[in-house]
Amino acid sequence: MRYVIMVFLLVFFFISIIFFYQNGEALATELVLRWDLLDFYSFKSIPLPFYFIVLASFFIGSLITIIYFLLEKTRVYSNLRKMKKENKKLQQELSLLRPQEEEEGEEESENTEYASTAGPTPQPSEG
Repeated sequence: MRYVIMVFLLVFFFISIIFFYQNGEALATELVLRWDLLDFYSFKSIPLPFYFIVLASFFIGSLITIIYFLLEKTRVYSNLRKMKKENKKLQQELSLLRPQEEEEGEEESENTEYASTAGPTPQPSEG
């Protein structure tokens, strides 16, 4: 699966390089980003080339995705650690109960051996 993802990323990188090369003029046009907040605050950026905005958006999206998956991975590892701890506790409890079960099992087997050596119980005859 790693190799498939790596090939996919290489193809994506190659296609994006071709896109940027073929659309150099259109991507080089400068844009001014503006943000007006209800006449209280107004922000204007310096003129930025369009390709910078595209690359910055991609980079920011990648960072947000990485942060999300790191948080998810820590949550999963936390659950795994908790489950392993619980499993270990249950295994110890089971190992403490097993010798008791074996002793009870030996007593039951002795009782069944006695009953089997005594022979069949006589049936009352009719008559």
